[in-house]
Amino acid sequence: IGKMLALTPNDEINNLAILHFMGIFDRSELYQLSHRNNDAKHRDQISPHLTGRILFGKEITHDYLTQRYNRGAKIKSIQLTEKFDFNTFLEYYRNNAVPLFLKTDDSELEVFAMDNPLEPESGQTLICLVDEDEKNELNI
Repeated sequence: IGKMLALTPNDEINNLAILHFMGIFDRSELYQLSHRNNDAKHRDQISPHLTGRILFGKEITHDYLTQRYNRGAKIKSIQLTEKFDFNTFLEYYRNNAVPLFLKTDDSELEVFAMDNPLEPESGQTLICLVDEDEKNELNI
């Protein structure tokens, strides 16, 4: 598959996993969740070349994902169209969606990372974490 995602609740284990796989995967394909202690002082204590690319966004920690899941959020696959494009998706879900992956037209899987703002297009499939609202089901 060519990508490694460190997703444990333990920041140190995630860092060690990244270090372990540096010789196996291309550095650009090593990802980890943002550290729980996300203040500038803590981030400055860890050399950036010893960590992976930050998955999904600075605020998206293991605790955040767990809390969302426990409140009923679901992983959803959404086919983008000209009528329902990425901007429409963002407006529809507002702050209740976390884009995770993007399946491109050629079936490549791209990762949403803090340093990789993707620009999803019509025909691509967005894989995201969303809060489901039974009264407001998405019809596209």
